[in-house]
Amino acid sequence: MIHGKFGTTILAPAFYFKRKGYRVQWTACPEKFDKLAKESDACILFYRWHKKWKIGAHFVALHYTPEGFLGYNTYRNSRGADRYGKSLAQFLKVKKYFLPVLIAICHPEDGVQ
Repeated sequence: MIHGKFGTTILAPAFYFKRKGYRVQWTACPEKFDKLAKESDACILFYRWHKKWKIGAHFVALHYTPEGFLGYNTYRNSRGADRYGKSLAQFLKVKKYFLPVLIAICHPEDGVQ
C-alpha cells in the first residue's frame, strides 16, 4: 500500500507461522541473531535503512549454510541468493541497517531451544 509506506506489523510473519503450527522465536538483539538463525530451518530478517533523504524498511528470507548466511529478496532487483557472510550482526553493521528483528522458524517436530 503506497509502496509499503504504511508498513506492516513487524511480527505478523511470526504470528502467521505460529498459527500454522511452526515453532517460532524472535529477537531484536543482533548479537543473538547468528546462534538463533543457525538453529532454525528458515528465518525472516526485518530491518530499517536510510539513504540520503529516504528511509524505509524491508523483510528478507534467509538461512544458514556452512559457507555463511544466504538471503533472498535482499534488494528489489535480487534474482537469487545473496551472500550475507558469516555474521548477520556484522552484515547489518556494514550496511548500516538499523532496528533489526530476526524471526526464526522451525518445523513443528524440530525446534529452537
